[in-house]
Amino acid sequence: MKVRDRIKPFNLSLIVSTLSIYFNRLIIMEITPRQLEIIEATGKILTKSGTSGLTIKNLAKEMNFSESAIYRHFASKEDIILAMMGYLAESIDERLSNI
Repeated sequence: MKVRDRIKPFNLSLIVSTLSIYFNRLIIMEITPRQLEIIEATGKILTKSGTSGLTIKNLAKEMNFSESAIYRHFASKEDIILAMMGYLAESIDERLSNI
């Protein structure tokens, strides 16, 4: 059996529309200074340890926060990553418009 035969088919348009909804929600959402700190610490962990190193526990340790403090600002690790992607997309647009 080939690898492609084992991969379950997926609906690409559904994935794209779902991501679009998340990005629109997060780009419109204003990021608080504390959320930006969390996003920056997330980027630091991802750069240093990759996705396997990004846990709420490691993030809290990196920031000298409790895990519950992280959850006060974001509902999940996925929300942090999506907010980071939205923030990066927005800041890239700003940087490119200044060129």
